[in-house]
Amino acid sequence: MLQTPQEIEVWYVLPALRREFALEFQKQGLNQTQIAGILQITKPAISQYLHNKRASEVKFDGKVQVMIQEASKDILKTKNWMGAIQKILRHLEKEKIICDIHRGRCKELADCEVCYI
Repeated sequence: MLQTPQEIEVWYVLPALRREFALEFQKQGLNQTQIAGILQITKPAISQYLHNKRASEVKFDGKVQVMIQEASKDILKTKNWMGAIQKILRHLEKEKIICDIHRGRCKELADCEVCYI
């Protein structure tokens, strides 16, 4: 059982964000090798992100999708993928989206106080 929202972030949200960025880069015509270089992970990792169960369990709303689309253009120019992911993570934390995912995955922690700190 996952105990904290931070575990949800690392095990589910970050892979989902990387997956969304990989899909967005694919739409823009980049191949897996190029995507791996931009996201600074291995080519097999890109394949896993595109097909990984954990990465596909988290779905983002339209606002986050737009943020990902806009950030992907900036990433191609600046190569600063970590800054883009951190900006999106701050939004997910501020809007309590990570905590919603946490509560959804850990039903016995529905009243988790960590999410309200």
